[in-house]
Amino acid sequence: MTKSTGASKCAAIDRAILMKPTSALATLMLSLLAGWASAQSPQNPANGKSQTVELSHSDLMKMGELKGMGLHAENVAHLESFAAKGELKTDILFHLCTAYSDARQFGKMTDCFDKLRTRAVNGVFMFDYGSGIRQDFSATIYQVFAEGYRQVGDYRRAIDALLMAMKDPKDIDVHSLGKLGIVYAASGDIANARNTAKRLAAHVPTAQDAAVADMKHHWLAEIYMLTKDYALALEETEKFAGSPMVQNFYAQPGKFGEDSVSYMRAAEAASRGAVLLELGRIDDARASYDAALTHPRFSTQGDTYWTGLFNRGRIAEKDGKPADAIRYYRQAVEVIEQERSTIRSDAGKIGFVGDKQAIYSHLIGALIRARRDGEAFELAERAKARALVDMLASKENFGQSTTAGASLAEMTRLNAALSVPDRLSATAQQLERQQQVRRSMAAASERLRKADPELASLVTVSGIGEAELRGLLQPDETLVEFYYFGRDLYAFVATQGALRAVRLDGTGLAEQARRMRAAVQNPQSRDFHALGSQLYARLLAPLGLPKEGKLLIVPHGVLHYLPFNALAASKEFLVDRYSIRLLPSASMLKFLNGRKTSGKGLLVLGNPDLGNPQLDLPGAQKEAAEIARLHPDAKVLLRGAATKSVVKSEGAQYAWIHFASHGKFNPEQPLQSGLFLAPEKKGSAMETGTLTVDELYSLELNADLVTLSACETGLGKIDNGDDVIGLTRGFFYAGAASIIASLWEVDDQATYEMMTRFYKEVGVSAKSDALLKAQRAVKAKYPHPYYWAAFQLAGKR
Repeated sequence: MTKSTGASKCAAIDRAILMKPTSALATLMLSLLAGWASAQSPQNPANGKSQTVELSHSDLMKMGELKGMGLHAENVAHLESFAAKGELKTDILFHLCTAYSDARQFGKMTDCFDKLRTRAVNGVFMFDYGSGIRQDFSATIYQVFAEGYRQVGDYRRAIDALLMAMKDPKDIDVHSLGKLGIVYAASGDIANARNTAKRLAAHVPTAQDAAVADMKHHWLAEIYMLTKDYALALEETEKFAGSPMVQNFYAQPGKFGEDSVSYMRAAEAASRGAVLLELGRIDDARASYDAALTHPRFSTQGDTYWTGLFNRGRIAEKDGKPADAIRYYRQAVEVIEQERSTIRSDAGKIGFVGDKQAIYSHLIGALIRARRDGEAFELAERAKARALVDMLASKENFGQSTTAGASLAEMTRLNAALSVPDRLSATAQQLERQQQVRRSMAAASERLRKADPELASLVTVSGIGEAELRGLLQPDETLVEFYYFGRDLYAFVATQGALRAVRLDGTGLAEQARRMRAAVQNPQSRDFHALGSQLYARLLAPLGLPKEGKLLIVPHGVLHYLPFNALAASKEFLVDRYSIRLLPSASMLKFLNGRKTSGKGLLVLGNPDLGNPQLDLPGAQKEAAEIARLHPDAKVLLRGAATKSVVKSEGAQYAWIHFASHGKFNPEQPLQSGLFLAPEKKGSAMETGTLTVDELYSLELNADLVTLSACETGLGKIDNGDDVIGLTRGFFYAGAASIIASLWEVDDQATYEMMTRFYKEVGVSAKSDALLKAQRAVKAKYPHPYYWAAFQLAGKR
């Protein structure tokens, strides 16, 4: 049967937009085309069994517009409103699935694609939901999953999925090849990226791809930008802008709207400006960006807008105008921080995608060069706050008070209301309404800060100023906060008397830190002293620190993995000089310094039965028994009795809570990271016993100390932002004042001796001093850092 023109065009456009071109020009144009093409495709019942929900032409155009503007959560809500009324036509269901992927709602995306798989198995194709038009979409599912993997940085799986999508030669198209090249480049495999670009350049689009054949030039430009072949990127960018596809779009303002076409020209200028900037053609890049940024609608375009501001700031720096650069960078940061979240799901990475982090890094560097160290420090704190806000964006239940809960609910409602108008076609009145909503958001945020400052720190971007920080430090304390991105590495050193910034060398730091971790985790290695000396020389020697005393360290990125107490200053380790404690951010001092806990006694959960003998921790059971011997009033729960329900129901009673169990960080779904406790039977089913990070933010504790004597409980996947938030931040919010966590799986006997010595000391010494004494005692018996350096104290001293 011959395919209809509308269905054929829709199929081609769908394949193009699901691969998510990154330029505003390509994204918005294809999204608008998708809405138009879907409106042309058949709207027939599903095999005659039930009536499908039909979307009007304006509804479909709105779908394309929301997608093109990056309003992904709003697009989900738009399409879900129709799904609630009945069965969606298969191509519209597909758009809903990809909307879930765009919004990083991967749980819903998986369920949605299960429905698509069922339709494929039952012989229902993309456009024939009762229409008789056959368009197989089996490869498409792999393509969208590939995009999901790409978004969370799992490039290996993304590549595997794309190769599966192209397993049948007939499914090889410009979009799959384009995305494959981009993922190869993003993963650092430049050779395969360039080889894929050659395949793409030689690829002859099929007849069904004719509607979007010119997208080849877009994808080649994207790949060449990532491989830094900028001259080729410019050539392909100009070919795409001058292609029949784009020019036909410009020639039909009646179909797509005068405002849309006008904006597309501004987006084209921005895309060209990005390439020109990398080529060093600063005058041309400046002209392109100035043309884009002065367009009246450009400031409503979210990601496209702040990217333009960021690059315009880079141009200002090259022009020798640091004040202008700072102004552009600040505007870009303000755009990012306007909403509660820019990553509206916990399924994405904690924190930033790389280009957002780059904005903060450039602004921090510009402020330090301008000798505005206090402002740079506050911005570094805000950058880290942004990471936590993004991680918790989808969470609404924080166990908060009624007043705080009402403010949070109002903020959530207002945040959704920000996207009600279609931003391309919004009237002046609608845009003014948006500003009113933003003012209401600010007022609700301020009410939340007054009702529950710590909760406010989880859902809004906030930091701490220089004067406030210095007032929170004790006379014998020195705080060192690191900020790290790419080759940029800065340290902020604060005491009661002053704060100063020091620029350090970040080149090769990640590899050096990984080598250090490998050395300290291997008791047979003797490289740890040389590596520890090198890292000390890089990170701490330039800071002019006192020779002894108390150090508060705020790590960043790869430094979260580093055992600072094992760095070597001459023949000494830092553990021989300093009492060290960590903080996830300096602003945590606001909440921890005055924290008073009301719990009594000790709760010990040891060696939970996880149903797998290989996961048993006999040393942990011995450890728990010895701690109980030191504290006869302790409640000790072992094996099957060490459950999550006990922590939830009784945890608030105890001053000390000790977990001797496994723990794991989940980099793809960070809120599902947690401690492994014994499974429990609920009704007829067994429920996992994992105490997740998500649950911690709804937990109530009154603990002076939580000890995580477990495997990997302090660890997370390192990326451009503060990926290693881990369990500790959740325990702080739940009510813990201090946390001890291990950076790696430690020898059972050494852990036993460390913990028993610590609990002997903690009754008579401050926690930081008790841990220091325990570490020094174990070090005297077992000199290798593997045995004594893993445990880190975070929080109060």
